[in-house]
Amino acid sequence: MTPEEFNRIMTPMRARLKVAARGIAGDDDRAEDLVQEALLALWAMRSSLSRYESLMGLAVTVMRNKYCDSRRHAALERGRELPEAARAVAPYDMELHDDVALISGQSEKPVAILAIIV
Repeated sequence: MTPEEFNRIMTPMRARLKVAARGIAGDDDRAEDLVQEALLALWAMRSSLSRYESLMGLAVTVMRNKYCDSRRHAALERGRELPEAARAVAPYDMELHDDVALISGQSEKPVAILAIIV
C-alpha cells in the first residue's frame, strides 16, 4: 500500500477512530494519543492491510490493546499488584512482543484479550 492509498483510506476514518478512542480512554488527550498509536501500528503493517475485512475494527482493536497495555504498565510502575486475570496473561503481555507481529498472526504465542476496569 502506498502512502497515498493509506492516507486516502485512513484520513476519513480518523474522526470515527477519535470517537471510539474517547470511549476507551475517557479523555481527549489520551484518545488522540491512542489514535496516533493505532495509525502508526497500521502504517507499520500497511503491506498486509488488504487481508483484513474491517480496518476500522482492526484500528479499534489496536487502540484497545494499547490502552490496556498502558494501564498494566502504569499499575506496575505504581507497584500495585495486577489482578489475577492480568497475571494470567503476563507472559504474553503485548508490551513484550511486537504489536505488528501479534496482530498479523506471525506470533507463535497465544494472545489473550483482557479488559481491565479500574
